Amino acid sequence: MLSTMERLSVYSVLCVIAMCSLLLQAGNGVSLIPVVAFFGAVLGIYIEMRAWNPTSEEAEDN
Repeated sequence: MLSTMERLSVYSVLCVIAMCSLLLQAGNGVSLIPVVAFFGAVLGIYIEMRAWNPTSEEAEDN
């Protein structure tokens, strides 16, 4: 099972990939998939940050 920091890292990488694909799209081949992926990654980051409890992370590491 992934820790909260690992899940946040995965969501951050997905967010960067989606943003890059949005910026590098050709003008005539516009797709909504990168937009959906970007908002999904942002939503995942938001949910993880709301549920994150730093004291429980420190207890798992020790």
